[in-house]
Amino acid sequence: MPQNRLALAWERLQALQRFWQAHPRLRLALNLSLTAGLLAFVVWFFWKDMRQVLTEEITFSPPHLAGALLLYGLNFVLFIIAWRSIVARLGGPAGWRYNALRYANTSLARFLPTPAWFLASRVQGYARPGLGRRAALAMTALETLLHLWTGAVFYGVLAVDPQRPLTWLYLLLLVPVAAVLWRPTWLNLAWMSGGPVQPGVRRRDVALWLSLYTLTWVLAGPFFLWTIQAFSTVAPLPLPDLWRVWALSGVVSYLSSYTLGGLGFLREFALTWLLARYYPTPVALLIALVVRLVLTGAGLAWGVGLDWLIWQT
Repeated sequence: MPQNRLALAWERLQALQRFWQAHPRLRLALNLSLTAGLLAFVVWFFWKDMRQVLTEEITFSPPHLAGALLLYGLNFVLFIIAWRSIVARLGGPAGWRYNALRYANTSLARFLPTPAWFLASRVQGYARPGLGRRAALAMTALETLLHLWTGAVFYGVLAVDPQRPLTWLYLLLLVPVAAVLWRPTWLNLAWMSGGPVQPGVRRRDVALWLSLYTLTWVLAGPFFLWTIQAFSTVAPLPLPDLWRVWALSGVVSYLSSYTLGGLGFLREFALTWLLARYYPTPVALLIALVVRLVLTGAGLAWGVGLDWLIWQT
């Protein structure tokens, strides 16, 4: 029964994705509407906060930027370790070199509009070892689901406030985590792969993946902090606040990418909106744009760099 419900949910998600892919004008209209809305939001508060914004000094700190880039690289390695393990347990090749190379190559497709290019690169990248299209998509779906859910749980745990009883409901996000630890075979996604999966997912595999992906969210806090400090002298937020902002905007990014046809702009919108609680809106927007530039630059640099390094060895 749970697998049937998951299959139905996946079919509905695919139908929604196909709908957005088939209506580029609607996608464009929504993108333009969101852009106009964000600009109106910024302009509305810009004049009110103009005096404070003009007093801010925009600087550049190479040590902080270098630290942020190194943390991005560490997270990149953690993603590769988790990805290689997922591929091996769901019936794909277990070689480190092959999987690291495929991950580095396909990660570059994340920067293209819509997730279709990324999914296509995953399917193409694993066609050589004989994996079917559905198997490659199942592995990618499992990777996405695990990282998305660990981010939601990470945010939920940080959002619990003992003084506000309703916030304890966030801990219900731990129920699916306990469920897959109890029945790890649910993550085989055989219904999506199109057949039995060998060797299959074990409990220790699930524990490893959850630990690795949670660690990526933990490291995102210092990355976010150093990125802000690299280009601005605004007072840094405490790490718990940075973690909450980053995790929530990351979850929004995942949901928008796979349901709204790749509206990556929603991440910047969410980041700006969340940061506006702590900074003037123009400053929040500037931080969101700087974060996007650093993420893009670091992603391209580490993807291309690792690709080149593997080919040289």
